Amino acid sequence: MKAFVVADDGVTEDDLIEYCNGSGDLASYKRPRRWEFTDELERTATGKKQRFKYRPD
Repeated sequence: MKAFVVADDGVTEDDLIEYCNGSGDLASYKRPRRWEFTDELERTATGKKQRFKYRPD
């Protein structure tokens, strides 16, 4: 699983991994294996995320 992340300044991949592993509420199979940082997620004219653009080819 791959997560697309729009992170605050100073947040690293290690911080996200630690958060996901340390929360205890997230099952191991639901934790992202890869992370991709982006400035913003593309949206439609109505403000919805364009999820189809982030699916694997």
